[in-house]
Amino acid sequence: QEIFQLLSNPNVCNDNTMDFPGGYPGAPLPTRDPKTHVYDEVTSGDVWYDAHKTFNIQPNKEILIGIIGALDKAVTDKYGKLCLEPFMFTLANILRLFRHQVAFWRIAGYLINQTLAEYKDSENKLQDYHDALKEVIHSFKALEAGKGIAWVFHYRGKSYPVILQFCLLLVVGDTVGHDNLCCQYGSRNKGCKCICRYCNIPTEESDNAEYKFT
Repeated sequence: QEIFQLLSNPNVCNDNTMDFPGGYPGAPLPTRDPKTHVYDEVTSGDVWYDAHKTFNIQPNKEILIGIIGALDKAVTDKYGKLCLEPFMFTLANILRLFRHQVAFWRIAGYLINQTLAEYKDSENKLQDYHDALKEVIHSFKALEAGKGIAWVFHYRGKSYPVILQFCLLLVVGDTVGHDNLCCQYGSRNKGCKCICRYCNIPTEESDNAEYKFT
């Protein structure tokens, strides 16, 4: 699988690129100040600490491998009718500086544009989209549901035998992509109550810089 190509590639996973917040592979997570609200790497955020609790990661025995997915359509024709949506992924265990580089990402599969389907029903199109997505991330979910995989990390001159536990941690995308991913209403026209699910500013007031939002 592509995920093991990442883990076993010395140009991707090495002393300089890997992020072990406890200092070494499998180390206990550092204790955080509960008043801290500014974080740095993914491995310092709430989602990382929550995932360790959810999967009951055992320090000095297991290590969580966080999968970061990304969805974004790629247009292949002049009018934007023929689109491919690659599901790309990298690892949260890799430092952000390196995750910005193409070499640290892999493609799990492609989702086709459902707008050209013969049927017009939007629910069926969305169901087909999620059926295809299910197949693309099937291997990730299988790893997540498994009992873990024995692995040896060679880090800063030492070897660390651990059990890899996998988690599809998060999926990066734009608003349209996340609407499809979460089955959210995707209208952005004038008749929509709000154009963004993150705020309560009415669409008709979205160009009003003085509008008092809550």
